[in-house]
Amino acid sequence: MEFLLFALATIGLTLIIVDGSIFEPVRCFLEKRLPEKVYDVFECYQCMGTWCGFICGAMAFGLNPIIIILSGFAGSFLAMFTGMILDKLDRLDIPQNYVLEELETQLEVVKSEHNTDTGGEEYWRGIRIGLETSINIIKDKEK
Repeated sequence: MEFLLFALATIGLTLIIVDGSIFEPVRCFLEKRLPEKVYDVFECYQCMGTWCGFICGAMAFGLNPIIIILSGFAGSFLAMFTGMILDKLDRLDIPQNYVLEELETQLEVVKSEHNTDTGGEEYWRGIRIGLETSINIIKDKEK
């Protein structure tokens, strides 16, 4: 259960930092002030996934240095794999509104069938967060 939450949190945080419109002003600010090679981390799923994995791993599993390092490696893979999937989906000829409608339908099912606002339903709360993140990314790309 903790791993699922770690995985979704790492992917979500990485997507927000690399692609999210809410983080765009921060990326623009950093792009002007950081050396190019340092700033590249903010445009790379694998690179940012590593750092997000470190952070989410420490939060999910505690401050064991070995676990934090392994969480960074896992975050790198998870974020890179998610970036590849999103890239492939972008290349498909599936209308974005169809995907958005399907995700919103699934979100409503999760919300109606599982109480994700209280403790004890961590798995379904993670699913809800993943669906909400996906919906927000699609809506941000439509803008």
